[in-house]
Amino acid sequence: MISRVRDVQLNHWARITSHGADATYAANAERIGLAHARAGVPPRLYLAGYAFLLERLIRGAIGRAQPRKSLFRRANPSASLADLVVALMKTALLDLCYGISAQITEAEQQRRAAETERAIVERGRLQAIKKLSHALARLADGDLTVRLRGELPEAFTAVERDFDISAGRLQEAIDAISHVAQDITKGADRIASAGDDLSQRTEQQAASLVETAAALAEITEAVQRSASSASQATDAV
Repeated sequence: MISRVRDVQLNHWARITSHGADATYAANAERIGLAHARAGVPPRLYLAGYAFLLERLIRGAIGRAQPRKSLFRRANPSASLADLVVALMKTALLDLCYGISAQITEAEQQRRAAETERAIVERGRLQAIKKLSHALARLADGDLTVRLRGELPEAFTAVERDFDISAGRLQEAIDAISHVAQDITKGADRIASAGDDLSQRTEQQAASLVETAAALAEITEAVQRSASSASQATDAV
């Protein structure tokens, strides 16, 4: 990993020295900055890395810019060394600017993405609360057929499933109680009907007994009359 990063940086700086700060260089600098940002490299370490880079570059430049002795003219090491150091500083700072800008842009995009995600989650939460409250209100009003069935956001799938299962079981329990109550009512109706039939038969039997008693009384009276007549006939003889 370290060797790969080193090779990328070497190729990057080699292109700077050969092609200058062209469009390809700018794109590469931004790409490297984004890679550092996504890898979680903090800006202070990024700046420290450039400080180390500048130190190495300046020391190397000074070492190469030492004046060579000449028999015919005197060298002017001040001007050439100053130009070289200024060029290195400008190049490094430009590269640093691209990298830091890329990191700031990436951080801003991540912040906006996080805010958008939070807004979506909040809208989903409010929507879920509203739909769940409406469903509970219908359930409280006696509508046992209410179900959510995919109306809540994906994050609330478990809540939706639990509500639908609970509502279904409540409906089954109420239906079972209703059936039992209907059976009890039918049984009570049958018992009442049987009682009415028994009362009617009892009344009929009582009426029959009264009629039978009356008939027996008439027969008894007739027998008594017959016996009295027979007795009178006997006395007469």
